[in-house]
Amino acid sequence: MSTRRRIDAAVSFARRRADAKPRRAGPRGRVTGLLLLMLAFTGILSAHAAGNAPAGEKESIKAITALIGDAACDSDSQCKTLAVGAKACGGPEYYLAWSTKRTDAAALREAAKNDVTFTRNMAANRGGASNCVFVSDPGAYCAAANGTHLDPASKEAGTCRLRTAGRVPVD
Repeated sequence: MSTRRRIDAAVSFARRRADAKPRRAGPRGRVTGLLLLMLAFTGILSAHAAGNAPAGEKESIKAITALIGDAACDSDSQCKTLAVGAKACGGPEYYLAWSTKRTDAAALREAAKNDVTFTRNMAANRGGASNCVFVSDPGAYCAAANGTHLDPASKEAGTCRLRTAGRVPVD
């Protein structure tokens, strides 16, 4: 069921209840009403989390990931991080790793800036809120195919990845 239909059903139910003969709500009635409200709210949140995000939000992330491409690298110096999205209280939602080897940095920064603007506008229109937890920049490194830190002496190409909690992975 779409989010819009869930909201319409909840409003319709509330109107029918308002038109009904007024009665004093006992503890059971209050609990039932609270449970119905929680179910409606959970349905709306799960519909959004299941991928029913606005089309513009999906398109801005697709543009960013297309610019990043395969994030190929030969050394750690080519790996950078990009702050993506915007929380309602400030700061990015998350970070992505990218490589200077094949990515146009100016175009990527512009796409990220557009995503931040779009995300902030959507949050303002929806009356959005966030958890306001600070997301720190984890940094990036050049990883070998098996996920370990790429040996600079090897001829193997690597992929830029985010560090875990700001630490360099152990080989």
